[in-house]
Amino acid sequence: MGDVVFDRSNHFLMSCGFGSSRVGDAIVGSMMTVPELCFPGSDVVRPSVLVTLTDVTAGRMAAVATAPKLSMTVDFHYQAWAPPPVGVIVTDPHLRKAGATTVVTETFLHEADSTGTRAAGPAFAVVLGTFLASVRPGDILPPAMDRLGDIMHGRPMLSVPLPERLGIVVLEPGVVEIARRQDVLNPAGTIQGGAFCVACEVGAETAATEATGSAQAVVDLDLRYLSATRVGPGRSSTVVLRVGTADGTIPTITRVEMRDPGNGDRLTGIALCSSVPTTTLR
Repeated sequence: MGDVVFDRSNHFLMSCGFGSSRVGDAIVGSMMTVPELCFPGSDVVRPSVLVTLTDVTAGRMAAVATAPKLSMTVDFHYQAWAPPPVGVIVTDPHLRKAGATTVVTETFLHEADSTGTRAAGPAFAVVLGTFLASVRPGDILPPAMDRLGDIMHGRPMLSVPLPERLGIVVLEPGVVEIARRQDVLNPAGTIQGGAFCVACEVGAETAATEATGSAQAVVDLDLRYLSATRVGPGRSSTVVLRVGTADGTIPTITRVEMRDPGNGDRLTGIALCSSVPTTTLR
């Protein structure tokens, strides 16, 4: 796996401005939408960003359940029925299963009220997540990570779009790479689940854009994490399964594979994504 290790002090998550607070047994997340977290030329936040917020908040709930073993993300399914709001977004997480090895969460996403900490209306999307306790002997939860205090969300400190901040490079439509850098890893030494999701999303949107001839944005995604990226870089390949309509009523469907070419081209994840023209997002 080399000598690249998790670096919390310079981690990309520190730039995203995410907040979290404990409400009973739940960890409620919050975030502010800014252009760097949205699709280019729009005010619509990327689903991968909302999955990342869910990963770090629902993931903390999973970490408590599997402690002292690290909880590893197995899958996320993001389903939206309305566009994300502009402003502050908050999560409403629920622990649906908390076994010794398996944790399942369901997180609803809402526009925030004037306090920026509570839901103001009905949910616009849901994220289902599954986490497993790691079986590797060395994957132990870092001290106090299961007892982190409340963090108020702030304005994200990003000077470039999030994919660029993550070092994601588009080699060609549907083929992107993300380096296994210190600032994108998780404590287990593999690419953090949210960063991995952003890479899949960029692979899907660039392939869909090429296939349709119009700029595309992912609106729903289903992601399975199959193996850790131990060497890197993570590299995607994308197949367009269906070309959608110009008005977005029928989305373009893509299948994205992520692999670790430095580790025998091992398959590390599969995502199914739906995308529509960016002109139809609102």
